[in-house]
Amino acid sequence: MDYNKINNTSSNIFNESQFDQSRQEDVVNFLREPRTNKKLSYQYPVVQEATSYWDQLLAGRLDSISLIPTTKCAVFTLFLISFYMGLFGLILFGVSTNIQEVRIPYGQECDQQTYCKITFFVEELMVTPVYIYYELSNFYSNDLNFVQSINKDQLMGYDIDQKKYCPNAYLQSQMIRQNLSASGHHLFLDYANPCGLAAKYIFNDTFLIQSDIEFKINITALLLPMYKKQFKRHQYYFKQWLDVEHEYVQSWFIPQIHSSRFILYGLINGNLNRGSYYLYINNQYPIKIFGGEKTLVLQSASELGTKGLTIGLVLLGGSGFCALSALLIYIIKRNKTKTQVQQEQI
Repeated sequence: MDYNKINNTSSNIFNESQFDQSRQEDVVNFLREPRTNKKLSYQYPVVQEATSYWDQLLAGRLDSISLIPTTKCAVFTLFLISFYMGLFGLILFGVSTNIQEVRIPYGQECDQQTYCKITFFVEELMVTPVYIYYELSNFYSNDLNFVQSINKDQLMGYDIDQKKYCPNAYLQSQMIRQNLSASGHHLFLDYANPCGLAAKYIFNDTFLIQSDIEFKINITALLLPMYKKQFKRHQYYFKQWLDVEHEYVQSWFIPQIHSSRFILYGLINGNLNRGSYYLYINNQYPIKIFGGEKTLVLQSASELGTKGLTIGLVLLGGSGFCALSALLIYIIKRNKTKTQVQQEQI
């Protein structure tokens, strides 16, 4: 090792005009001092007799930060969380209760009919956009067999072993549309793509809403990109009997945890004024499949989107839980303190 080169480099550093003699002495003393005794300012590498906590924090010289929870800290934190959860919960709850909603049950009324017409009434103005949902009550899509029948690889365009992954419904003859592919070609294949219970029981009713004019129902741009990325057509598109890149199909394959299915069908880019309307239904989905009711739901929107009633109730419940926890901790601590004081007096 070339020690002379190192010494020359050190000499050049201390000969710079920006350092005066006193600064050189401070640096030399600092380098000679044991590491355990060094106290470094975040601005200059000099020795100081005392360094504030804030200076050490800015200099990044704190070895650790010890957080010691206290009763006051816990109570304050819980009350703060309770306040904000309650605030946002009340906002969501208030917005949800002000959203206009029209529910049109038609499963029983249109049973055994291929085409059905229902008259419904809108009580108050529904401002654009108006969201249209279909609801299937008593439809347990969270059933294990139903969920396992949704094969992500197949929905991404890959070939799979239908018998292995779709044991309950793998034949094309078991599906709703048996002889026609999504591209319009005739199917001469034995195995279905996509397969499984979810594909077999896909919802296939269609709707039309009219008054004096016909309202166009937009069925595109309904899902977030994160959901659309989970679907891709097969390279041989004519082999698939469902278009998995259609948002109507994609919405069906997104799992839900409730005992009923509540899925966005489309939206109307226009106002629905107060008055009577006609709902025309192409009734293809039999209610005997799930033994429940089919309902079409119309909802208006707000500044925060559609209904968030469930989230609002969850936030209000969490707010109450945090407030009760804070109160309980405070009472326990106070009683414990009183007991200690009484024992000391005795």
